[in-house]
Amino acid sequence: MKPKAILKFTAAARRVASASLPVFVGGECGASRSQSEAHRAGARARGGSPGRRRPTFRGAAMAALLGLLAFACAPVATAQSAHKTKSGLLVRDMTLGPEAWYHGTTVHRFVVENPTDLRRTVTISMPDRQYGQGGLESMTATVAVEGRSSASVAMPQPPVDFKGNHLFRIEERGTDPSSFNLEAEDFFALYYGSGKNILLPTVLLSRSLSAEDFGAAWHGQLEGVLKSAGQRTEDASYFKPLRFMREPEVWPREWVDYSAFDGCFVAEEDYRRLPAETRGALMDYAAAGGTVVLVNMRTLPPEWTTRLGGEAAPGQAVDGLQLGRFGFGHVALLENLDPQTWGGADVQNRLMTCLEHAGKPWMAQMGHRNYDMQDCLRDIPLGHDIGVPVNFFFFLLLAFAIVAGPVAVWLAAKHNRRMWLRWAVPAFGLIFSAVIFASILLVEGVTPTQRRQAITLLDQTTRQAVTIGAVGVYAPAALRDGLSFDYGTEIVPIRFGEEPGGRIVFGQRQRYLDWVPPRMAAFFRLRRSETRAERLVVERKDDGALEVVNALGAPIERLRLWDDAGLLHEAMNVPPGARQALRPVDKDVSPAQAQDVYAWMREYAYAVQEPGWSFAIRDKGARTSGFASAPRTYIAHLAGCPFLENPLGDRKTKGSDAALVAGRY
Repeated sequence: MKPKAILKFTAAARRVASASLPVFVGGECGASRSQSEAHRAGARARGGSPGRRRPTFRGAAMAALLGLLAFACAPVATAQSAHKTKSGLLVRDMTLGPEAWYHGTTVHRFVVENPTDLRRTVTISMPDRQYGQGGLESMTATVAVEGRSSASVAMPQPPVDFKGNHLFRIEERGTDPSSFNLEAEDFFALYYGSGKNILLPTVLLSRSLSAEDFGAAWHGQLEGVLKSAGQRTEDASYFKPLRFMREPEVWPREWVDYSAFDGCFVAEEDYRRLPAETRGALMDYAAAGGTVVLVNMRTLPPEWTTRLGGEAAPGQAVDGLQLGRFGFGHVALLENLDPQTWGGADVQNRLMTCLEHAGKPWMAQMGHRNYDMQDCLRDIPLGHDIGVPVNFFFFLLLAFAIVAGPVAVWLAAKHNRRMWLRWAVPAFGLIFSAVIFASILLVEGVTPTQRRQAITLLDQTTRQAVTIGAVGVYAPAALRDGLSFDYGTEIVPIRFGEEPGGRIVFGQRQRYLDWVPPRMAAFFRLRRSETRAERLVVERKDDGALEVVNALGAPIERLRLWDDAGLLHEAMNVPPGARQALRPVDKDVSPAQAQDVYAWMREYAYAVQEPGWSFAIRDKGARTSGFASAPRTYIAHLAGCPFLENPLGDRKTKGSDAALVAGRY
């Protein structure tokens, strides 16, 4: 048992002793994770590291109860943590996050309750104290809370660790700040004996499923995974599925809240109670690459069937498991669950393949592989030479040394004006500094350079789009307003060298400040899963010819489209909003792919580890490969990126945008 778990159960036992009441929820331990964080957070605040704390007990009965708790409990997320500030506000931490956080986003969610009649303005920030080098410097949000009411705050944290402790601060003007432990876990920290292994999946269980049974049933499967990868099989004991004990009605309603999990297992009785918004969030999560397993269900719920559109539903059950693709991810139905076996080895092996697929794009960064600048520039081409002109500056400094040294002394001696040296050398320094500054302005200017690229699966029949993409930014000078994203975008800063860092300010949008140092490129991987209105309008004329109207929001460089009969048509250079006739193609290029273009993109675009999702390879493959015929599908190469927002907003930029859209209509 890890020290953290022991401290959890110690806290639970102390509450039992003080309240003389059992602390159990749904048959499992109901102690909140944040209470076990106090010792660890306090150690961090003092600049040290957490260690074991010798628990104190009140008698032999207390020790016996502690032992039972320590061996009987599994990780659970229970009722939210509630904190009372020094000014009387009540703050509830509603965050959902895995026990071991390797990738994705943890959305810190708070509800601030104001018991007074006055309007209160509150600032929430984290970490409470900063120390160390590298990492997320701060996250800040300010909210106004009317009297006798409450307000909600969402603060998405990218997969970057804090540059400081694991506490958040509540501040009001004129009052002393209050600090409390965060409900969510730290971002993944890899060190020997940490009990963390990136090959262990992160799993969320609904409240009707047992984390103990799940962990015991999957232990052998996980040992096999670790053994085949040359890892220690003992690490399988560290697998901690998170049982979410909150009522289904209050589950998060945004897909980004689930992005840190490789899989979400939801029992039928819990799924039936989920609001429509939460069901939609789980579908968005699966479409973005995640895995959703619906337990004790034989048929796919109607909202999932509708969302599939023309795509095939999960096939016939094998050993009680139906498994199918859903966007970039998977959806599965597990019938008649036996909690002792969880379907057996074959079922677990098939589900493990899905969980590994969900985490595969992040394995490089999870494994602490540092991309170098050339990796990023190769996969996300900024189209800008960001190298330092070493030769130019060397010869410029050499010229300065000669002019300000021997030349200046010789001129002063020749004219017998040695006092001139007192102003000549500084004057030459100013002149050469001006030359350097002017040369930089002439070569680079002050306009930032940006590259956006994206791959989108667009189902026009359901108006659903899921996008994976990347953005690279290079700025000659500091970006005062930083980068701006909305709350529907998952943002993953790409690490090369030291840990990326900066500040995040939350308001109507997320503002990433100081993440793009002057004259240094910064790169981000992005994901979106949403409802979109963009489309390709396809019309059949009276003479049988096909016409398209480009309503995708960007110029189409090349379009290949398969009509109702599966016949291939092509068009080139279609401006936004323009109508153009399609040209029939007698035979597709070879060699032919075994899959249609939509299935091909879904299969191969997501599971890559390169920083820019290997966009250039996918683009070339889509241009040169032939595909199996599939009615009412198309592939469009865009000279723009309409499905990713512009993080620089309306600011003037240089650079290029590109996108691939595999669609169904």
